[in-house]
Amino acid sequence: MPVRDDLPPILRGEMYAELTPEARTVLEALAAEAAVNDQTAMVRDECAARLKQGGQSPAVDYLLAAACALRGERERALQTLLALGERLQQAERWEPLAAVAERALELEETAAGAHLLVRAHEGLQKEPERVDALWRAWRVLPEDLELGLLLAVRLGDSGQPSERRALLAELAPRFAAEGRYAGLEEAALEFVEHLDLEALRRVVEVVPQVAAQGALNEAKTLLDVAFPPLASAQQAGDVEATLREIVRQAAADGPAAAEPFRAALVESIRQGSGRRLPDPAPVLANSGLDDPLSPLPAALERFDAIAALPPGRAVLHGSFGAGRVTRDDGESVIIDFTRSPGHRMPYAAARRSLTPLAEDDLRLLRFTQGPELERMRREEPEEFL
Repeated sequence: MPVRDDLPPILRGEMYAELTPEARTVLEALAAEAAVNDQTAMVRDECAARLKQGGQSPAVDYLLAAACALRGERERALQTLLALGERLQQAERWEPLAAVAERALELEETAAGAHLLVRAHEGLQKEPERVDALWRAWRVLPEDLELGLLLAVRLGDSGQPSERRALLAELAPRFAAEGRYAGLEEAALEFVEHLDLEALRRVVEVVPQVAAQGALNEAKTLLDVAFPPLASAQQAGDVEATLREIVRQAAADGPAAAEPFRAALVESIRQGSGRRLPDPAPVLANSGLDDPLSPLPAALERFDAIAALPPGRAVLHGSFGAGRVTRDDGESVIIDFTRSPGHRMPYAAARRSLTPLAEDDLRLLRFTQGPELERMRREEPEEFL
């Protein structure tokens, strides 16, 4: 098509003013022809002059952007499309707005382009295109909480509940950062309803963030919602480190402030590090961790000390040989050695001089099953070796 013949009616608003799909195709072809004939500068200048007069049709802006893009003037093309998008949004012309936003995002993924794309598809109200547009915008603006929430709503509306919950779980840290505790609790309740344990774990993981903001009541409420399903599924141990951090944050306001989190902490330890102990019961009892009258931060510190040399743990001493811890209260340790049963050591000395042994270590078996080892040495030397 001859550029010089078609350009004047476009500038006058007599052709392609509605910016339909067909009109956009023609305008892009016109810009391409101008590029072939080295006329893009002329098209650009004519369109720019018409813009200065005001009141131009959208076709002029669209053609100007196309000509600039073909000339490598990407920033000018982008700004022209974004300005056109604002005009189309004000006029509620959703279909051409969607196309203009797409073209703008192809040039550069900007926040303005992403928001125009979302607004266009919210106006069009067509699925799955609306959700697709929101996903694309979310990839451009992953820190935009309002955009993420809108996407979560539309995922629910379009029958994608698992994707909705995954997104809400991803948004949990931002809920916490902005102090939107009610929204976080609402999401947690939805996760409980669907027994989405991974999402609930994500909620528990942001509770320290809530506690650090001084919102201890809200932190306790969130934990009361999210933690029980994890405990019931024997997954409380996965969040033990998080529970410890919650207690640490709460204890900054005094030992009593940490007390509401004791039960969850103890259960997470039972299902977590406690399972690696020969017998967690005496460690919990001697530390005071499961005693409400024992200040929680100090009890947790004692628990960790005792757990390093817990009752039932096999140990090796440089002089006394192998033995087994029978009692540890965090101040003194009692060990049964072959040559010195009931041997008492100060805790600090025990930590320095005792080395834990695996249950199948021959040095321990000599202590616990001496006759059997001798029999194996005589009768099954290959197995013994």
